[in-house]
Amino acid sequence: MIRKLALTAVLFAAVSACSPEGGETVRLYYVSNDANSLVEYIHSDKAFSHPADIVNELAKAPREARLRTVISGVVCNGVFFQDGVAYIDLSAGYDELGEHEKTLANACVVLTMSQFYGTENFRIAVDGGESSVVLHVRDFMFTDEVGTPKVLTVTLYQLDVQNRELTGERRRIVLREGQTEQRCLFDELRKTAILPARTRLLSSEIDNGILTLDMSEEFLSPPQNETQWLMIQGIARSFTELDGVDGVILAVEGQILSEYHGVELPEVLTREF
Repeated sequence: MIRKLALTAVLFAAVSACSPEGGETVRLYYVSNDANSLVEYIHSDKAFSHPADIVNELAKAPREARLRTVISGVVCNGVFFQDGVAYIDLSAGYDELGEHEKTLANACVVLTMSQFYGTENFRIAVDGGESSVVLHVRDFMFTDEVGTPKVLTVTLYQLDVQNRELTGERRRIVLREGQTEQRCLFDELRKTAILPARTRLLSSEIDNGILTLDMSEEFLSPPQNETQWLMIQGIARSFTELDGVDGVILAVEGQILSEYHGVELPEVLTREF
């Protein structure tokens, strides 16, 4: 059984004025050609009359040859602020980015636009479509070119298929530039038997301590040795290791799961499931 994942329809509108908090300069975030890391670039010689102008400037080739933009050719159609969330509407070129490039693009856009509105919460949509994913500034790792990478320390729960049991292993995982903690943890779980082969993370969102994981249809593949209950338990325990995550909702292609191969799922999975 599945329940439809609720989406919020958003209308995008223009904002008449645009000025960063606390000054006249604007910080644009690009990617370093050498280290593939995020770099802060101070832009101070051009006035921007609209928030969309900032994103469109970010899509242009940087003045410094050592930097590159990951949203070249992408156009910002508009920006709209509502209920503590800034909505950014981009052209179809955004959807053509690969998974890692889109992660970097999200980081560059969110970190750049976080100078405005007094919010750290963003949604990105394409050509006026719907977006169910809230991007938070705190989710994105940012180090300068000589900075220290962020390390995530968690207990990763793995599935012993033969003995049909869960085992916990303490791990220190280095995040890639711009990577969120939940995607980093998901990528580690993909290397184990907890997730069916080729399962992809389509999106993730944390709202009031509840993490929603929207996965590809491969997650519905039959589990090995009837270990579905342990798989679900391992996912819930692993992700509630993250700070700020008290429970997990599982979805596949936008549909929330209420049952997984005969195992009835509560609305929110907790460590005690």
